Amino acid sequence: LVIEDKSPEIGSPVIPISAVVGSATQPGGYAVYYAAQENGSYVARLRDIQLGRTLGNQVVVKSGLTPGDRVITTGAGLLRNGDRVELLLSKATPTEQR
Repeated sequence: LVIEDKSPEIGSPVIPISAVVGSATQPGGYAVYYAAQENGSYVARLRDIQLGRTLGNQVVVKSGLTPGDRVITTGAGLLRNGDRVELLLSKATPTEQR
């Protein structure tokens, strides 16, 4: 999921709950893995986020994401910081925000 901008109706990005994992630095906090391009390939990098309300199977991200971030939405719970990842881009619009 590519974060392009904030959802106009909500004022923040919205991501699938499946993308959310526990923070490695903040006890009880949350994070997401995003795909960072390094040395010609993509690796998973962990970033702390602050969550807002849930919208069905999605959640509002109040802080921690910026436009252009490629949030990993499938298999996030199986990743470790620095794991190599492959991007599978869908034909849908890059931001699935409400």
